[in-house]
Amino acid sequence: GAGTSGGEEESWQPPDPELIQKLVTQIEYYLSDENLEHDAFLLKHVRRNKLGFVSVKLLTSFKKV
Repeated sequence: GAGTSGGEEESWQPPDPELIQKLVTQIEYYLSDENLEHDAFLLKHVRRNKLGFVSVKLLTSFKKV
């Protein structure tokens, strides 16, 4: 599109393994039974889907993610 340089995608680097592990740990905690007992907001979103799926967009809106 207009205003973008063609090389942006080539310069993308995946996050380092330590950051990936921190994200996985945090999201696993958010979705744990222990947390959902006290997190009415997230539990509401888990219950909206028959399989308990929550959107990545919602998870990435949390401050610690």
